[in-house]
Amino acid sequence: MRRNEFLTPVIIGLFLFAVGMRGAASFAEEGAGPNQQPKRSAELVVAHDEIKRISRVTIPLVNGHIQWNDVLRGLALAGRLDDSALPAVFPDERIDITASGSRLTLSALNLVLGPEIRLQILPVSDARQEAALLVTLDKRQMDKTRRAWKRRIRSAFESGEKRDGQERFGLRLRKGWSEGDPKRNLVVVVHGFNSAPSQISGLVEAIQATGLPSGTYAYPNDQPIADSARRLSRDLKKFAVEHPQRRLSLVTHSMGGLVARAVIEDANLDPGNVVKLIMIAPPTHGSQLAQFSFGVDIWDYLIRSSEASHLTRFNAVVEDGLSEADHDLQPGSDFLRELNARKRNKNVRYSLFLGVAGPLSPGQLRSIRDAVDQAAQHNKAVQLVRPRLQEVLVDLDEVVRGKGDGVVAVKRGQLEGVPDTVLLNFSHLGPTSDTPGKSDRALYEEIRVRLKK
Repeated sequence: MRRNEFLTPVIIGLFLFAVGMRGAASFAEEGAGPNQQPKRSAELVVAHDEIKRISRVTIPLVNGHIQWNDVLRGLALAGRLDDSALPAVFPDERIDITASGSRLTLSALNLVLGPEIRLQILPVSDARQEAALLVTLDKRQMDKTRRAWKRRIRSAFESGEKRDGQERFGLRLRKGWSEGDPKRNLVVVVHGFNSAPSQISGLVEAIQATGLPSGTYAYPNDQPIADSARRLSRDLKKFAVEHPQRRLSLVTHSMGGLVARAVIEDANLDPGNVVKLIMIAPPTHGSQLAQFSFGVDIWDYLIRSSEASHLTRFNAVVEDGLSEADHDLQPGSDFLRELNARKRNKNVRYSLFLGVAGPLSPGQLRSIRDAVDQAAQHNKAVQLVRPRLQEVLVDLDEVVRGKGDGVVAVKRGQLEGVPDTVLLNFSHLGPTSDTPGKSDRALYEEIRVRLKK
């Protein structure tokens, strides 16, 4: 999950809170101003509930007032940032949150912020000698609100999902697929995050070379995974009605494996005609790199050079999703918790392939961590985010040779209940390339064996 994504709206909201209270309450001391250092800083209490995805920051009063810097320090600590970088960046003021005008401002601000962020004054108690300000950040509610708005935006830009007279999304079968023995499984290739059938040509051609009836499935590649699963379920159920005797083998790459599992491991979505699921590099327990996927859609927009206009390109990117799937792909996301709590489908034979051809050695990754530490000594911005960066870098097996394929770590790709799990020396995108290497061809052969069993 992206732990510091909520800081921007929170800091803005609390800045407005502070400005409003400054007008309603006086400074603690005559002449106190932003250039003065606080006489004493509060001992903040930060608590994280990783299951409910709620962070609570308790900010005690100091001499009857709250330091503005303490509010920002609390937010930094809630986001696992370095709070010591803040005093040189933000002003320091003292705010009397017990004043009647401040309480009114607090109530009004809570109405504006909604259920995602709550500000509450905690009275004196046996555990506290002075009142305190409690800031509650509900990251699950923030995700729901953000997704609701993005869904509205995508609906507004809906353009019929067609390009050049053809459907952009859905099941597309190879010509002549229905000829021959109807008992042969139809093999459907499902792409991954920020991809499409045209971008995994190496894998598609390898499947076609088996001589088995085959096709591809396309879906909006960056919308919530649950939405993609419902779309896939709908189309496979339709296929089951039209071809009740035909069984399916799904070959998936990366996030496509999660989309497929979300279908076949849910009794309400399972079409009942899938008998094999072959997954290549699925981020079963997420990928640390999903936390850095911001901006990928901008790149996707820029490289769509074949589209007729800027508006057409923009519409296509919006239809694909607005950085929504990357939240599902982050380790510990609600989607992954729910998906991995399910049982495997007893009617489906699972196979899982994970790559170990990561681009970096352990020594190179250590050098990157050292470089971050050195940069933090000279740059306040790097110092602020250094704890969060180091938290990711210390557990970035995704990019280490022997431990990951450059995107998915072996330990985060494994799936309980799948004994047919094989490690091979391929990179994450290698099997999808139109110029596959030796290790990719070895993977293709393993897939062919399982498809023909």
